[in-house]
Amino acid sequence: MKSIKTLALAGLSILFVACGGNDFVEMKNDRGWNQELYEFGLSELQKKYPNYTPYHYETLKTASFLQTGVESYRFAQDFINRLESNAVLYPKDASYNDMVFLYKDDKDFRLVYISCNIQTIGKNKGQKYCNFNDKSEGIY
Repeated sequence: MKSIKTLALAGLSILFVACGGNDFVEMKNDRGWNQELYEFGLSELQKKYPNYTPYHYETLKTASFLQTGVESYRFAQDFINRLESNAVLYPKDASYNDMVFLYKDDKDFRLVYISCNIQTIGKNKGQKYCNFNDKSEGIY
């Protein structure tokens, strides 16, 4: 079952790359977060935002239709850098934290903060979960 999910996620990744027009940057786990949570997080993100295609937040720099793209990119990068600097709360081997640019069209897009972890205590110990926070305000 796990290998089927992995194959499905790989297929989705190929679809994201193949459909990525403009100068959009494909999603990648380039900061060394937990790979299993990265894949789980993207899967959960697609469930929550099924009509959007996820791209790396670097896309903010190159999307010509964004008036504040470069500033939004700096915000996203600084936000992730602050998370990375706090390894106690956000250990890379046990979490996935990122900003994701979700694109539907030039007038319908979002910047979403995603945080995924594995429950370490309680009755749900070992369960994966993700939180999403829309940070789109100001990027239009």
